[in-house]
Amino acid sequence: MSCLNSDTASLIEYQQIVQPGSGKIAVFAACSWRFEPSSKIKVVGALPLVIYAVDTIELDSLLSASPDGVTAVAGGAQFPSLDSKGLGPGGGGPSTDQAAGGGGGFCGQGGAGVGSSGDLPSPGGTTYGTSDLVPLVGGSSGGAGGGDGAAGGAVQLVAGMSILVGQAGMLQVGGDGARPNSGGGSGGAILLEAPSVTITGVLAANGGGGGAGQSGHGGNGTPDSNPAVGAVDSIYHVMGGNGSAGEATNGMDGIESADWKSGGGGGAGRIRINTSTGAATVTGTISPALTTTCATQGTLHPLFAL
Repeated sequence: MSCLNSDTASLIEYQQIVQPGSGKIAVFAACSWRFEPSSKIKVVGALPLVIYAVDTIELDSLLSASPDGVTAVAGGAQFPSLDSKGLGPGGGGPSTDQAAGGGGGFCGQGGAGVGSSGDLPSPGGTTYGTSDLVPLVGGSSGGAGGGDGAAGGAVQLVAGMSILVGQAGMLQVGGDGARPNSGGGSGGAILLEAPSVTITGVLAANGGGGGAGQSGHGGNGTPDSNPAVGAVDSIYHVMGGNGSAGEATNGMDGIESADWKSGGGGGAGRIRINTSTGAATVTGTISPALTTTCATQGTLHPLFAL
């Protein structure tokens, strides 16, 4: 199939398309895409991102739709105003007089924010969405207390022939780690669709770590199968909950302390791979793991080949 546009002289097309029952997505289309090892691509903008190739997509670099502090991208939920419930369908519970904010949920539940023993916790965000990622949506943010904790965005790669995530390739949609009294953001969404998909690099949609005390900042959702570590405040002896990773799809609750409050970790996002056989070739890292309900495989729709 030809990939030259004789009307616009453009090799890349861009459109915003409305998803049935949901909002707009941003679609970039070309004959083929190759992301070189020397490049690092950071997604900006609020719409979920779709990269379409008539032939092939090769990802040998970092492609990130993770948030930058309170600012989410690509359909992920922003961090809310202080002392408010997290944004998105799985937003974590707010920071209160008794507890820090809960972590954001998506496929996995967010961890609860806690205070002293016996105090009423702030709940982590609940699960939502579908395993096939139709419609394509991002994650939810943690409950607000001190800042950060936005959610991972949503990225779809579609190719008519094949997708390769090489050894140096990394598609990262992790949630943001939280500042004190806040919950970590949930992971986002990754959807890959092609007759053949090979993963030797990394697909990661992990939750961010919860904040703690008055100075502890949770870790951002990791680009591997290790959890983002919840914040540690050595002065007030409190620890936020870890974010999700690997086979642990729920964010961890904050650790109770008599001295101060700690936020919950963010839950796992969703990963979906559709191929002609229903089984991608995977020798790299996928987190959440394919052994969980948060990372699944399926077959292409019959109309895909038309």
